[in-house]
Amino acid sequence: MSRRVGATVAVAVLAVVVGVLAYEVGRGAQHHDQDVRAQHPVWQALARHQAELRAIPGVDSLGTYEGGGQTPHIVVWVDKITPEILAAVPKELEGFHVAVEVPPTLPPAPPMVHGVITAVTPATPEQASNGLVGTIVIEGAYDAAGPGTGAGVSRTVTVRIPSSAQIWRPQGEGKTMLKLGDIHAGDSGQVDLTAKLSGSPWHVTAADVEVYRRD
Repeated sequence: MSRRVGATVAVAVLAVVVGVLAYEVGRGAQHHDQDVRAQHPVWQALARHQAELRAIPGVDSLGTYEGGGQTPHIVVWVDKITPEILAAVPKELEGFHVAVEVPPTLPPAPPMVHGVITAVTPATPEQASNGLVGTIVIEGAYDAAGPGTGAGVSRTVTVRIPSSAQIWRPQGEGKTMLKLGDIHAGDSGQVDLTAKLSGSPWHVTAADVEVYRRD
């Protein structure tokens, strides 16, 4: 009887020891993995290998990902994912996974007009029944390809403002919604348009109206 009890105790102790050892080994491996990342942050790893990555034909740009609760990794953006690129880009660098991605295609910026608002006209009852709030006249620049293109052309434009368009003024990091009656001659405006200018006189429809108070 005592032998059986002793054997049972010995087995139990052995199981505990094995469990502790397994836990310590697993914890040690986890700590080692974390230590590697602490000593070699993902961006440092990328810096050490960017020359070889950029030398791969088809590579457009490089970056890292360190947010969203995911494991930090290196990102290689390419014009097009091909078997040749997948074979050339290493799957891992210094313990960090390397992802191959195609950068998202941004939609084209809408045409816009910006400048000084010289006139504000409310819609007639008939126009209002057709969904028009009113019109504003802007003297300024017209950019067919959106802001920052450097292609602004001086124009005086009459802008139709439908009820679907937002009229707003920047307020800190947000915005304050406005009505047509809140716009005054002398204010500055920036208007995203639903279509490019065509023909003359210049009449366009607004998709979004941003207004800055006159000084």
